[in-house]
Amino acid sequence: MSDKIIPHYLRDIDDNSNGREQYQQQQHIRKLTKAEENFQLRQQYPQFVVPPSMYKVIHVNNYTSMEEMHLLINHVQACTQFTIDTESERSNGQLALIQIQTIPPQLPLLIILIELQHLPSNKLPTYVKIKELFSLIFRSGNKLYSWGDMDKELEPMQDYHLLNWPTTASLINIQLYFPDWYEWALAHCESCSPDHHRQHPDAINYDNVTTQNYSLSRCICHERSPYRP
Repeated sequence: MSDKIIPHYLRDIDDNSNGREQYQQQQHIRKLTKAEENFQLRQQYPQFVVPPSMYKVIHVNNYTSMEEMHLLINHVQACTQFTIDTESERSNGQLALIQIQTIPPQLPLLIILIELQHLPSNKLPTYVKIKELFSLIFRSGNKLYSWGDMDKELEPMQDYHLLNWPTTASLINIQLYFPDWYEWALAHCESCSPDHHRQHPDAINYDNVTTQNYSLSRCICHERSPYRP
């Protein structure tokens, strides 16, 4: 590969004259090798892009208009499933941001970024609408999917008095189910088991799949699950 198209940080991958200790040098080479692999993948495959027509991002803070709040509430009323994540302030560890993606019956979906440290005064109409938004998202019967224990992550929300706690919505930590799903997906790889899919186009029901069946059709074109020994 010509140096003209290789990033500068990949060009010293074979340079052992930098005086690093052996362990540091191995770490350095490992990072460079990984960077080169990522660079090769970016050259080989097109960038994954979600068309802007499929989603809209809305920030909920003290600048959010009543028009935007009405849009959010009307949209959320038709949704029963969401994905959710949180972020904390790096300096003090306080809950700062709640990220919610709606899973609507029809696109576009909404990505709602709730900035807890920048909400309007509780005396303003927009604050009342934000409380209504929370009550709709966390109402009984709804499912919120997360990567991690959202019960623990959302505990500080009690201080904001924006929703009843504990919530009656179902908080589902998909991290607990991912290892089994990953093994199931490898066992049903379309590249390795095309006949399986042609013969059973609609027969795969993950709810009825057990780990005992995974070895019957193991994928050989993907890496083994990093979540199992």
